[in-house]
Amino acid sequence: MSEPSLSVVIATRDRAPFVARCLDALAAQDATVDEIVVVDQSGDDGTRQACVAHRVRVRYIHDPGRGQSRGRNIGVAMASGDLVACLDDDCYAHPDWARAVREVMARHPAAAGAFGEMLGGGGAPEGAAGLEVSTIRFSAETVGSVLVSAPSMRALHDQWRPTGALIRQMRGYGRGTGAYLGKHIFSGDPYAVALLVRQLAADAKLSASGLRRRSLLRVLAGAARVVGLAHGLSRGPALARRRRGGAQ
Repeated sequence: MSEPSLSVVIATRDRAPFVARCLDALAAQDATVDEIVVVDQSGDDGTRQACVAHRVRVRYIHDPGRGQSRGRNIGVAMASGDLVACLDDDCYAHPDWARAVREVMARHPAAAGAFGEMLGGGGAPEGAAGLEVSTIRFSAETVGSVLVSAPSMRALHDQWRPTGALIRQMRGYGRGTGAYLGKHIFSGDPYAVALLVRQLAADAKLSASGLRRRSLLRVLAGAARVVGLAHGLSRGPALARRRRGGAQ
């Protein structure tokens, strides 16, 4: 049986130098990447030029809209591979990343997806971007599928944001997660409660690791996620009412 084809989707906006480095890492893979799809929401032509000039072949799509999740959805819909993997534009895949993606999905053919290890930030599902990951996890696990945590899928995350911006980002991740889970909790879904407990444990683990490593940034990041989570949860009743109203 032939090996499944692999597409990689990169959603980006106004970060041409990061995209070029991300493409460099994909070009250095020790396993085949059959297709690279770049969905660009930039206001200038820099990213398109970076894609055209690169030695790897890129399927370039310009999207006039905004939002990383929107960009990923467009890329996934346009990708032709049997397997589709998503990378942030500021992440650089380890040389064995593509091979690890193939091996993980071959071992778990029924899985809805897999999350790799983000060196320098992020990680398994609990450490990834809030609303998008919560939506994927909730949708998969409530229909009996699974998301696989796969440390062998390694990528380096370039943490280029200043501390204040990073803390605001982590708070936003928490707020998105809290709002999504709060909507389902106040709609009477007990499974969302279990996911909330799991998320709180992950955020506590992040802060605790900061204390062990004497990393103030990790402590503040974990705390910011919890603050955002509480803010998002406070919107749960209104979102649940809106959801019930839309279903009528």
